[in-house]
Amino acid sequence: MLYAEFKTIQFDERIILPAGQIDIPSGLTLLLGESGSGKTTLMKTLSFQNAFLTSFQYQNIQVNITSDKEKQVFIFEHISFLDQNAQLLENLTIQQQIQLIQTQNTTPVSMDTYNDILNFHEQLNKYPNQLSGGERKRAALLCAIARQTDILFLDEPTANLDEVASEQMRSLFQLLKQEGKTLFIATHDEQLKAIADQIYEVDHGIKVCKKQINNHAVYPISHHKDIKALLPELRHTHQYQKTYHRIFTFLAVLCVAFCTVSLQLQNFHYDYIQNKKVLDDTKCLIYAPDLGMENQRYEFYGAGKGISSNQIQQVTSLAHVKSAKPWFQIELHDDLALYEKDQYGNEEKASSYKKEMKINYPNQTNKIITENALVSCYDEADDHANIIKNDFHQNGIFISQALANSISTDENTLKQTTITFSFLSPKYLSDGYVSATNQAIPITYPACTPISITTPIAGVLKGNQMDITPLHDLPYAIYMKQTEMMSYIDQTKQTHPETLYTTVEIANDGSYQNYHFDTTPPKDTTRLLLHTIDYEPWEPTRYLIEVDDANHVSDVISQITKLGYNVYQGGKEYHTITENTRHLQSMIRIGSLVSMFIILVLFTMLKYNDREAQQKTIHYFTIMGYQKKEVKEIMIRSYTDNTVHLCIYAMALIACILLLDQAFNWFGIQINLMLVATTLLLSIILEFIIPYLIKH
Repeated sequence: MLYAEFKTIQFDERIILPAGQIDIPSGLTLLLGESGSGKTTLMKTLSFQNAFLTSFQYQNIQVNITSDKEKQVFIFEHISFLDQNAQLLENLTIQQQIQLIQTQNTTPVSMDTYNDILNFHEQLNKYPNQLSGGERKRAALLCAIARQTDILFLDEPTANLDEVASEQMRSLFQLLKQEGKTLFIATHDEQLKAIADQIYEVDHGIKVCKKQINNHAVYPISHHKDIKALLPELRHTHQYQKTYHRIFTFLAVLCVAFCTVSLQLQNFHYDYIQNKKVLDDTKCLIYAPDLGMENQRYEFYGAGKGISSNQIQQVTSLAHVKSAKPWFQIELHDDLALYEKDQYGNEEKASSYKKEMKINYPNQTNKIITENALVSCYDEADDHANIIKNDFHQNGIFISQALANSISTDENTLKQTTITFSFLSPKYLSDGYVSATNQAIPITYPACTPISITTPIAGVLKGNQMDITPLHDLPYAIYMKQTEMMSYIDQTKQTHPETLYTTVEIANDGSYQNYHFDTTPPKDTTRLLLHTIDYEPWEPTRYLIEVDDANHVSDVISQITKLGYNVYQGGKEYHTITENTRHLQSMIRIGSLVSMFIILVLFTMLKYNDREAQQKTIHYFTIMGYQKKEVKEIMIRSYTDNTVHLCIYAMALIACILLLDQAFNWFGIQINLMLVATTLLLSIILEFIIPYLIKH
């Protein structure tokens, strides 16, 4: 037996129902009345959804209606409410919702009998938006039954149902009556009168059965399950299972990754132009054309036939040419094969040369750098103050920012650290044929000598380059003074050409035996000449040309081109390049901000459109007896989980971008604190702050 008293129910000046009282026995009680007569309002009053209730007793339980906690406990344990809109969680299937509810029950009941009566088995795996209005009502009723409460408030459960569905509902109500449930149904369905135990009619008042209750027991506060226990299930069936949510999450991840990397890309382009020495208006770089060297054994920039002293004199004799200096750039390889002459003069015997760049720390274990690096020269007469970040010593080498980061980020450590590296200095350029068989193999390659250098670090560049070169670019770079590099090369460089003759003795059976190697032509007629190899002194293949006046550069370049050389001149377009780069920086910055703004707008719209579903979720759990505070805490925890996941996805995507960048040497972007911090900040804005700021 349920007994309740209520005060006058009114909104503004309009009285819905005068003060009254009501008795609801076990079984089925109908509440009849015209639309707008107050049936729904009365049901919400009896289910504690408004503030008009003054007294409430169920069996021997007296509920303290002034205590929100007592009311919530009672609702949780005893009341299920089914409104006309058939409240459901839109992001879960009906089966998932039933399972979610049953996780809160000590002994979950089987739903098969109820499903059979309603013929609802096929619809269990559908989402609410896939159901018709009548199917939603049946689904909501099944969810209410799954809660195993003994009081069910049902608002128009058979409205707008066909006769078959209405009969299924009436059959289910009879079963619930037999199970001892208390059903209070607001309806217009006249056929329900046949199975009703009590009927009330509402018409500007309600006919009630007055009953004096003397022994009002104080309702004991029992412990009910915390909604937080539902969190694993809610996570398991998260809203992102919807396709459009998954797609939008991926777009959000891309947005975070793009915006974050673009900020670094902007800095890179700044470094690329501003933090490197550009050939100024009076300088140009000339180099010998590619001769298509066959069987070149060692990749050295300038391995072909170079520019001889006589040829460079032709250049320096041109009008307005002020000077010409050799220009070197050598790539350090992981492994090189040095081809040597054996006792027979055979050039195909190889010894192994392994690159070794060793970092010699002052008070710790040395380190080996395995990444490929570039050794290049710079003109010490030029002013490089604008591109040098740290200046440690007067002598030594300058290193790129990327190499410095790999060695150490501590300035004091870099000051005391030395670097040992070796490169192959060319001394001869060979040209000829080698053969151990009857088939001659043409060769053209420099004969080189390994040079080991141990040097302090003179300073660190702001970026990764000190010059613009048309040949190659690597993030790990070492820059030596031009005069110092030339001195190392001059130590090994030969000054006189040499011809090597390889002969072999012929045995009686015609086989080769006893190879001979001589620097003079063979005189022994018993020997067969196999091949000759001509060694010429190696000459530089690139020169830096300085012109006396910037106005004469174009004329000088024209004359040099006529001599057969390729020319590179960066200073002529420096200002244009700088201006274009600034525009590019702005475009990148604007592109990042625009893309971020678009994503934010779309994301906000998406979350706003989900506001109704979130409000329904809060209401759904509230009428089940959960506190609003608990439900909102779950929402915040959901935002937090989503934020963490987005952070992980974004960082993983950025890591992939950086790995690809490093693998293909696109931009030389390095991960740093700003990259990480920006990623986390954007992720928090997208998945926590924006959803939290939108009213639920």
